[in-house]
Amino acid sequence: GFSISAAPRAPLTRLSMPDTVKNMTGTVKLALALVLALSSAALAGVIEDGRKMESDGRLTEARTLYEAHLKSSPDDLAVKVRLIHVLIDSKELSAAETAVNAGLARVPEDAPLLNELGRLRFVQGRFTEAVAAFRASGDRDPKFSDAAYNLGVALQQAGKEDEARDAYRRALDLNPRFTKALNGLAVL
Repeated sequence: GFSISAAPRAPLTRLSMPDTVKNMTGTVKLALALVLALSSAALAGVIEDGRKMESDGRLTEARTLYEAHLKSSPDDLAVKVRLIHVLIDSKELSAAETAVNAGLARVPEDAPLLNELGRLRFVQGRFTEAVAAFRASGDRDPKFSDAAYNLGVALQQAGKEDEARDAYRRALDLNPRFTKALNGLAVL
């Protein structure tokens, strides 16, 4: 069977201080920087814990963790992407559809969201739409090896072996240790 890949890491957005913060005292800036750093560390912890649960097959626990985090941080795109991933893996396709559409309505150019849209379409058997979503994901982030790999899987499923070969090669150019891409290429 085919295995669709997700981002090996969730993108953490760089937090920055707005211009109005530049006029604050050094102590206040230091305190704000500490809060931002702790927030970033907390996000990394949520994603790390959730990914561990996912890899252990504890999808319900991962979903609960992500949903709890999103209640306090509803704009956290990296965690939204992980939640969508879990929903797709749990075959909760209606909930995944709703979440992906809501995410893309807010951030239509986000490569990981477009990749999850492609995964959703692939699982639904809508291979032409999956190919389009994976292409869009790769166009938005040309260094996103998962999008290139997933494009290869979708193209292979659609019977477009030459294009699939090119996509797998692109994934390997981006990540020479991408075993799934190497296996996909070997099958062709």
